[in-house]
Amino acid sequence: MSHLCIDTGLTHAVRDRGGLLQYAPGGNPAIDVRWLVGLARESPGIAADRPPDFLSCLEQQAVARLRFAKRRREWLLGRWTAKQLYLRSREGGQPLPMHAITIANDPDGAPYLLTDGEGRIPLSLSISHCRDRAFCALASSFGYAVGADVEHVEPRDPAFVQDFFAADEGALVSDCPAPWRDTVVTVLWSAKEAVLKAARCGLRVDTRRVEISHLTGLDPSRAPGASYGDDMPETWGQVQVSTSWPAKARVAAWWAAGGGYAYTLAVTIPFSCDSLNSSPVL
Repeated sequence: MSHLCIDTGLTHAVRDRGGLLQYAPGGNPAIDVRWLVGLARESPGIAADRPPDFLSCLEQQAVARLRFAKRRREWLLGRWTAKQLYLRSREGGQPLPMHAITIANDPDGAPYLLTDGEGRIPLSLSISHCRDRAFCALASSFGYAVGADVEHVEPRDPAFVQDFFAADEGALVSDCPAPWRDTVVTVLWSAKEAVLKAARCGLRVDTRRVEISHLTGLDPSRAPGASYGDDMPETWGQVQVSTSWPAKARVAAWWAAGGGYAYTLAVTIPFSCDSLNSSPVL
């Protein structure tokens, strides 16, 4: 396990396609953000005809309603990865079979954890999928909410930047070194998604209302893949972000890249901590 100090208040540890970011925003309790990347080839049963045995009864009912194979595989891989992440977070706790964990959704779509005998777990959970992988994050409570997103780095039409990015973000793309352009566009888009997930808005909000002014950790002297490893995210840079809608929280965000993918994490930092209570929705 390696420990890296990325920016003020942030410590990061990496282990086995997962890691722990420990962030201490001024005036608020420290927050632990755990993350994990799950690969389809290493997740048992997600391509099988029958529901895998790591699903709870409620989840087996939910997956039976998914008609399309691609959506079914993504859904299963996300559940598998999120449960593995939760079990890692229980270091020293009592053993818990995966089928005793249920991942349900609030009415706004945000996922959360239930376990047999304990009910809803007071952690914030976010799940993202892209191609053959899932990216999940868990945040300690105290009113924090986490958003995670993974995107494949690929060329995007200039109209994409014009339609979904603010003017200053377009300038950020134009000014970056050419080898980094596709990565920067992907990171900016991914960070917007992560922030909107943490704010529990999703893409219902105009993405230009989440504006990114700077990415730390870009190294123009190296190609993106060479800077950040061949596969999994290792080094996280900070995303300086602001939002233009009324909110009861500030936002902190980070990014990493590796293996042709961009990964982003965001957390809302409450001015006052409000508890969330609602019924499970699958």
